[in-house]
Amino acid sequence: MNILKVGDVIYRLYHNRITDKLVIERTTKTQAISGNYKFNIEYGSWINLIGGKGTFCSYSIATKELDIEYRKNQIKKVIEKIDYSKIELSKLEQIVSVLDCL
Repeated sequence: MNILKVGDVIYRLYHNRITDKLVIERTTKTQAISGNYKFNIEYGSWINLIGGKGTFCSYSIATKELDIEYRKNQIKKVIEKIDYSKIELSKLEQIVSVLDCL
């Protein structure tokens, strides 16, 4: 068994998609707490939420892969909100040239 500690990052997943990033703020002998979320301090493959009521969410300790997925999701959200009508044509062309290189 692993033990959660202050500063650990936990991702909340809903149907295997990251919906939230939580950071452990404090611990007791049996619990790790992040905001209004309380978890069993010991964990294996998954982290157990204390007092969860029929939720379809699961909780996982941060991994490199989850960190990358979370960051990509954050970038996608920013891109979706861009009002391209307010961007100069030259800037849009620069963006497209960068994306074409990928």
